[in-house]
Amino acid sequence: MRSDTLDHAYMLWMAKTYNPNCDDGNIYLKMDGHKLYQYAISTVPLVVKDSIDKAGLYLEDIKKVLIHQANAKMDEAILKRIYKNTATKISRCISCP
Repeated sequence: MRSDTLDHAYMLWMAKTYNPNCDDGNIYLKMDGHKLYQYAISTVPLVVKDSIDKAGLYLEDIKKVLIHQANAKMDEAILKRIYKNTATKISRCISCP
């Protein structure tokens, strides 16, 4: 089993709003977006590959990939890294809502 929580939990935290016009007393989820993006595009493809290997499959056996990350740019970057060493076309894996 894999958990990156102890090493990477600091990328998310709770804090007051940065909006100087809002003093509602609430706390909000904050994140280091750039570090989180870099972590996702470097880690998710490896986890996907490891899962496929453990299932005894080849990437070419996968008919559809559904990635749901923070945004489409991140999804596309992850898919490109997953498929970078295969002849499989990425376009069949990306679907727009």
